[in-house]
Amino acid sequence: TRRCTATPLLLPKLSQAVIPLSVNQCGQRINPLHPPGVKRRTVALETFAAHHHNQQRVLVMRQKEYNRYHQGWQRPFYGSVAEKEEYRREIRQLLKWQMGQQWESQRYALVNRIKEGEAAREAERQANLLDLEKQ
Repeated sequence: TRRCTATPLLLPKLSQAVIPLSVNQCGQRINPLHPPGVKRRTVALETFAAHHHNQQRVLVMRQKEYNRYHQGWQRPFYGSVAEKEEYRREIRQLLKWQMGQQWESQRYALVNRIKEGEAAREAERQANLLDLEKQ
């Protein structure tokens, strides 16, 4: 009898979602139809290990995103007095920066409107001078 054996896939272990992990440490997504280390796909090749790797990678990334989102609330509510004041100082600086950006854009828009008005007045003056010369 002829027996087909599937080569075992050696996939990297995934760690639990710790906050400082980067997405690259979760590993690359593996294509279950063409897993790494297998040069040629055969009928007997099972892809359960690749699917499991991808599912574990998704879980780790979800945990990291959840922790990243909820870590943002830790400092302002549960931090020490110094951490709370630092958080407030950062918020104040961010608001000042946003107000400065808004004022800068308003100033730029006003300057552009003034230039457009001056250009329109100059065009009107030139048209009036041409009309007077033709008469």
